[in-house]
Amino acid sequence: SAITGNKLVKISPEGDVLWKKDFGFNKMIYDVTEKENGEIIVNVAKPAKLFSGTSNANYKCYLILLSADGEVKKEVKLEKGVQSIRIKGLVDEGFFAEMSVLNQNDEYKYYLCAFDNDLNLLWKQEKETNSINNIYEDFGEEGYPLVTKINDDSSDKYRSTCISRIDFDKKVLTTHEWKSNSLDEYVSCEYILSNGDYVFEFSERKTGKSKDEVCRFVRYSSDFECLGDIKLTGYTIHRIIETDDCIIFCMWNAKNYDENGRVQDREIVYTAFDYDYNLLWQKGVSE
Repeated sequence: SAITGNKLVKISPEGDVLWKKDFGFNKMIYDVTEKENGEIIVNVAKPAKLFSGTSNANYKCYLILLSADGEVKKEVKLEKGVQSIRIKGLVDEGFFAEMSVLNQNDEYKYYLCAFDNDLNLLWKQEKETNSINNIYEDFGEEGYPLVTKINDDSSDKYRSTCISRIDFDKKVLTTHEWKSNSLDEYVSCEYILSNGDYVFEFSERKTGKSKDEVCRFVRYSSDFECLGDIKLTGYTIHRIIETDDCIIFCMWNAKNYDENGRVQDREIVYTAFDYDYNLLWQKGVSE
């Protein structure tokens, strides 16, 4: 349903509808994750008061475990204030997730947390402002998520970024530090490719004109060996697409501006590299 987002449908590779699950009136599906055994974990939330009249609606949040056939096996109501759960990594013991919580002052806080396979919350750790920047699933052999931290005051010459691999007991397994070229250069996006490589975008806004801006993508192997830089022009990364043969960087690039400096016409520039990061081709497509 485009209005409530309360229906889950499983479709076969041939396009046949296998089953439908309706979670009820005024509910929103925030996250859906399928396990290797076919079970499905769904995060569903609904407003605590249908017409609350507040700027930040408070939600009743649930984790629901479905069988591969769409039958409810378990439903757990989360603590008061939890707005949504987004699963970031499945492990044998359970799963990691990112939790958003709305407190009594209408302020959002974000946590890294772990649940066991029975949907019980084991622990949660607050994502401190300007400390933990992002959490995402690690495609490496460990299968644990990585936590990125930015240290703005590490020196007077550069800004450093740390990345840590964490196990299910919240123990830091390994940490590595990246150094930017200057205090003005910062990490704006991070990616983990399916081959285990890390790609960090370091960008520094100098001219304010995207056709003059150069974004630096620093590449590391899964064991943190530096593989070099890729420099692309544009004002922001749109996404990275992976195929069997190549990695495609999609950059937004402005073509024209009005007198106030606002973008009037823009394009996406697709730049393809092979998995040894040799340039294959580049093509711009108007929006």
